[in-house]
Amino acid sequence: MAKAATRLQDVQWRLETAGYDLVAAIMRVVPIDGASAFGGALFKLLGPLTGRHRTALRNLRLAFPEWDEAARRRMAARQWENVGRVLFEFFLMDRIMADPARVELVGLERLETIKASGRPIMFVSGHFANWEVMAATKV
Repeated sequence: MAKAATRLQDVQWRLETAGYDLVAAIMRVVPIDGASAFGGALFKLLGPLTGRHRTALRNLRLAFPEWDEAARRRMAARQWENVGRVLFEFFLMDRIMADPARVELVGLERLETIKASGRPIMFVSGHFANWEVMAATKV
């Protein structure tokens, strides 16, 4: 029995890898804005169909009790769109970072001062829009 499960797991992993590679190949030929918009629209459509959507709505009820249900649903839809955009932009990070018009470094002089001090530092950030860009930025 264990051997069959192992073969099944192997097939599943191969299918997942093939699916990932297919999406990555398609993303390589799609314009950045188009890929981002598609990912946002796809997740905005599919996200509310998942159990995680109920969790998001419950958490929004706890965090924002003063909001009405319509406001929570709008926020949940916006978060699904954001997640979809981030996911699809992940495939294009090299192209995003290569375009100086897409990334703005604010407070670079402060980072240079911190770097020059030689002291250890910890950065804390929220997950706003595509937070992966921050890690990919070279200072």
